[in-house]
Amino acid sequence: IDGFPRNFDQIPYSLYFRELMDYRNDPDFLVFISVPETVMDERMKNRVVCPTCQTPRNMKLLRTKEVGYDAEHDSHYLICDNPDCPDPKRMVTKEGDELGIEAIRDRIEADRKIMQQLLGLRGVPKIYLRNAVPVSEAGKVDQYELTPAYRFEGTGEDVTVIEEPWTVTDEAGQDSYSLLPAAVVVALIKQTAAVLGMEAKEG
Repeated sequence: IDGFPRNFDQIPYSLYFRELMDYRNDPDFLVFISVPETVMDERMKNRVVCPTCQTPRNMKLLRTKEVGYDAEHDSHYLICDNPDCPDPKRMVTKEGDELGIEAIRDRIEADRKIMQQLLGLRGVPKIYLRNAVPVSEAGKVDQYELTPAYRFEGTGEDVTVIEEPWTVTDEAGQDSYSLLPAAVVVALIKQTAAVLGMEAKEG
């Protein structure tokens, strides 16, 4: 899900589009998604691609079937598993991703200012979504809603893949579990239905 407006200059255009949509009586509501910066940072820093076919994966969050070990650097790496790749190779870090979220810091700060302004907008229903849940509140969600993370142990051909819930630090400094996109989408659908007065009737 992408955001609009992305800067203050686009706000008048978004209000203009809102006026246009009013001719169809489309309901207005705003959706705010809270994502810890550590989630964005680690997703960027751990991205890797195949040099041949450019298939993307993630060392921590989206592994391939084959995992190798680099004895020289004492580190593990992913091997492209795209069946259509003509020459699968060791996947490498995307240029610039080593900077993580700092590479888009200006955009993040601009988004934050716009969100603060939109939060003060009155008369428009708002939907609030969270991408993470504090570990202390993990009992409120099902295990299958948590984002799995992978780490690797072993050397040579004896590499073991360990899967566990992805733990991040949220903006309040709390250890939190990142939620899978599907869980956030379900929350979006439920809140959207409520905003539109379409709640399912019980019984």
